[in-house]
Amino acid sequence: MGIKFILTETQVKSLVENLNEEAAGYDDFNVMDQHGTKSMTILSDTLQDLTYVFSGIKTMLSSKNIDIGDLKKNLYEAIELIDEINMTTKMVFKDFTDKKTIMKGEIMHRKLESYQEKIRLMAGMDEELLDKESLMKRLYTFTSNTLSYIKDYATSLYNANTTFTNRLEKGKPNRKSDMN
Repeated sequence: MGIKFILTETQVKSLVENLNEEAAGYDDFNVMDQHGTKSMTILSDTLQDLTYVFSGIKTMLSSKNIDIGDLKKNLYEAIELIDEINMTTKMVFKDFTDKKTIMKGEIMHRKLESYQEKIRLMAGMDEELLDKESLMKRLYTFTSNTLSYIKDYATSLYNANTTFTNRLEKGKPNRKSDMN
């Protein structure tokens, strides 16, 4: 005779949600491996590109010798790169299953859009309204804050990848060594 458990409705909902997360929507581990690896690779590559863009902007803003025209040109290029990165992550999240990572990715997406709007506005201002030093100081602050969130998202993505890898390990057949 089995042991009886009494669960509250909240506990049952939590259990069902955890089981759904564990299953991740896949019945076949090979399909999960192919699909999940592709999605995770795209997200990781995109995140790496994004980190390079923001690190480059921070380096550029730290330079005292940069011309305001070059600064604005580079900022507009960064806006275009961020657009491409946002489109890529949005497409991948349609098929991604880890809810926490999706939520953090959506927050990152909104932060990137906000960042773009701020740099668009600042890059479009005349020097009479915002001098070079003020522009660089404000952009450096915005860039640092956004990069900080990107790093937080990277941690979330790393954790999701660890969970994904563990799920794949559970699905591998147990093979006995021929060396016995």
